[in-house]
Amino acid sequence: MLGLKRRPHKRRNANIHLRRLTQAYLTTVNQFQPLVVRTAYEKVDSVYYLVQKLILNQQSVTSGLFPRYSEKCEIGFVKDSIYCALACWTCSIAYKRLDDDRGRQTELRQSAVKAMRGIMFCWMQELDNLNHFKENISPEFSLHARFDLHTGMVLSTPNEKKYGHLQMDLIALYLLALVQMTAAGIQVIYTHDEVCFVQNLVFYIERTYRTPDFGMWETGSRYNVGERELHASSLGMVKAALEAINGFNLYGTAGTSSSVIYVDIDGHNRNRTTFETILPRESNSKVSVR
Repeated sequence: MLGLKRRPHKRRNANIHLRRLTQAYLTTVNQFQPLVVRTAYEKVDSVYYLVQKLILNQQSVTSGLFPRYSEKCEIGFVKDSIYCALACWTCSIAYKRLDDDRGRQTELRQSAVKAMRGIMFCWMQELDNLNHFKENISPEFSLHARFDLHTGMVLSTPNEKKYGHLQMDLIALYLLALVQMTAAGIQVIYTHDEVCFVQNLVFYIERTYRTPDFGMWETGSRYNVGERELHASSLGMVKAALEAINGFNLYGTAGTSSSVIYVDIDGHNRNRTTFETILPRESNSKVSVR
């Protein structure tokens, strides 16, 4: 056994040789290019140019809303406007850490404020529906999820009543964004009437545990036939919003007790219990796949 010589592994050597030959074709081009060191100003400016081109240029001058589709520039969607406002606000935070923001921090911050106040202005026109909804939970009296992009008024299209406006997660998302921006030092709420309206929005979502809605998909059940059902995503968003806004002062550090928002603890507990009961499903028709 000791006198036997080990044969070279020709097949193994051939594989190594082939791997070396094909490595140049399998390696991405970015790894061969020299790394370009960019400063913090250049990185933030590149994000600003993207926000300016993709978001700010699409904002309505009058209502402050944003469209969802480039081919439908006459409709402003509330949920997309909230996301765009958050994008502008986060980009302004990046400029806040720089010594010379060249006025872009204020531009981005105020664009976010305009979008948030535009949404509140659209909903305040539906105050009668909001009061009716607290007495009769019906999609007929729900706050709308889209408006006219330029005027901020309710759309008068024939199919507007068939649209899934009853989205409890939408109101909760707005309240969450409002709390985050106000806690960061941005003044979004100006008057006591607006404080009272936000308190009514809290009343609006407190009974989500027994309010079937159309959910974040805006279609209801998975069969897309317009049937409403309880959604775990809506309950989770409402639970987070109620916990965030409970005891929160909408005027920030300069506010008094009259601008503090309160939440019904029983309503929060019912939403939490229903939310934990539905999980891990999204709804009765939408079952999570692991």
